[in-house]
Amino acid sequence: VFFNKNKTKRQIWLFGFYLFIALATLAKGILGFAIPGAIILVYLCISREWWLLLKVELLRGIGLFLTVASPWYVSMFTRHHPDFYQRFIVHDHLRRFSSGVHQTDNGSFEHFIKWLGYGLFPWAGFLPAALTRITFGKGTVRSDQARARLFLTIWFVFCFTFFTLSKTKFHHYIFPCVPAATMLIGLFLQDLLSKRVRNFTPIYLVAVSLFVLIGFDLFSEPQNLKNLFTYQYDRMWDTSMTAGFQSVLKVIFVVGLVGILLLAFAKPFCRVMALCVLLMSSSGLTVWALDVYMPNIAIDWSQGYLWSTYYDLCHPIEGPEEAPDWKPYCREPVIAYKLNWRGETFYTHNEVIPIEDDSDMEYFIRTNNDRSFFSIMQRGRVSSFRASLPEALRGGVEQVHTENLKFILVRVESEADRAERLGTDTEGDEPEASTTDVD
Repeated sequence: VFFNKNKTKRQIWLFGFYLFIALATLAKGILGFAIPGAIILVYLCISREWWLLLKVELLRGIGLFLTVASPWYVSMFTRHHPDFYQRFIVHDHLRRFSSGVHQTDNGSFEHFIKWLGYGLFPWAGFLPAALTRITFGKGTVRSDQARARLFLTIWFVFCFTFFTLSKTKFHHYIFPCVPAATMLIGLFLQDLLSKRVRNFTPIYLVAVSLFVLIGFDLFSEPQNLKNLFTYQYDRMWDTSMTAGFQSVLKVIFVVGLVGILLLAFAKPFCRVMALCVLLMSSSGLTVWALDVYMPNIAIDWSQGYLWSTYYDLCHPIEGPEEAPDWKPYCREPVIAYKLNWRGETFYTHNEVIPIEDDSDMEYFIRTNNDRSFFSIMQRGRVSSFRASLPEALRGGVEQVHTENLKFILVRVESEADRAERLGTDTEGDEPEASTTDVD
């Protein structure tokens, strides 16, 4: 009497939708709600199912959205207006779309096709066929599956068009298309197994061709996988890893090729086996990329190992009384010397001190009171860093983490700390600090 199970379940899903839209707005700005809203609006215009607005908890959903998303925006506008408006709205939204911001990649219609191919491999070859299977009814869409197809197709096409028109193009911008693309591919494969796909030969030839092109691109240049996670394509690459990566990617490619070739046989058993083999290929790529590929390149590409060295070498101290138990603190401060890559902020839990220019460096040295400290910098800046130090500190410069191909961690030991260490060290000569520059 008092509890409608189906209605309550629908409300939970809907409130979850509004909650995640609010979180997306906090994470990515206006697009967090603008893109889902635009997709839904286009769907309603095409399907003419405006009655759905009466069943989506619109008023309470908007209230939940504002409760979650508005406090941060209100506080930022109140405290930092108009700077926040200029930076967040004008620079990070309008200029990114209209004129481009720190652009590193160019292209038009074809630009994101390549990145979707890499990200959806080995299933990407089925996407063109999946996008052609929408159907329209008279005034409204007929079946639930057809309605889902229409909604997902609008989702994909709208996001693809929007980010293609944007002047700023980073490959990860196309990620909002991925959920829609994968669900469309899933619906197409379901139709294929149910023998609802007609004229399969041209579809099959397109799928095989795309599979071979994308697969060859992946194993011939393993850096393409890395480029899915960064827009700095020109970063140095450890070429000693290339051959091993290529061998694994070739095996994954061959397994997937066997699967897609099995689809040529119309018997249901062969097609089920084909999809199982393709699933083995995609699962193998996922597991290998997460457990082997990414951990291996992280040594050169992530700051994580560098900051582990910092916390291993520094002298731990108690944090402020209100500090959380999980947050580490060090006696020696750490600076980011003419560096702003966000990783240093993340791994130090916002404790790194930014040094943007020589005046910042002079102020830090003056206020640091001759204490030892650490510094992260790009490898080519070691010489200028040493030159910015007082004469008394230059002899205490030691490079303590050099494994990363882009960044380096330096420890600068003060004379007082050096004397203290020598007084507590075991007998023997003091090892000389490494002061060799890295070009």
